[in-house]
Amino acid sequence: MKRSVVLMMTLLTLAIGSLGCLDKVQEETIYLEPDGKVTWTVLEREVRSDEDDVAEREEEEKRYLDAALAGRTVAAEALSDLGGRQIEVTVLRERRPFSVQTEATFSSIVDPFRQLIAQCGMHGVAQLKRHPDGRQEFLFAIEDDSDADCGDDSSLEGLFYGEVRWLLAEGRFLEAEGFEI
Repeated sequence: MKRSVVLMMTLLTLAIGSLGCLDKVQEETIYLEPDGKVTWTVLEREVRSDEDDVAEREEEEKRYLDAALAGRTVAAEALSDLGGRQIEVTVLRERRPFSVQTEATFSSIVDPFRQLIAQCGMHGVAQLKRHPDGRQEFLFAIEDDSDADCGDDSSLEGLFYGEVRWLLAEGRFLEAEGFEI
């Protein structure tokens, strides 16, 4: 039986502040497994400070690299706060510009999105429906995000910074609302 997913979402646009003076390209991939489990990967690449002062730039980059080598990236903290397990941080490039990958697993696609709704005080829903024909339907919808407040120092600033991709380990997407397949 082919597995397929109908994905319906209203994506939340979080107001994300810059993380210090670090410039980077961030890509996030959410891998959906047939059993509903999820692996969320955050790849930060081309990471470098834009500080003009050489000493300040080197210090900021050293703090970033030290944290990454210790497994304490902002993305790792955010994924942990959303309930992620087996969090792994891999430094792919240890010199400027840096590349770091952070990965966490979740027992279900609904778990991190329910946590996001709860932590930011939003009114919304995250649910997964399994149909008898093998289709699975994930719904993430925010009714009104005008009162959303994830906190000024929220770890969630480490997520939704760049492009978020959804990939199925098996099967295919049938349809989607709120983003392009």
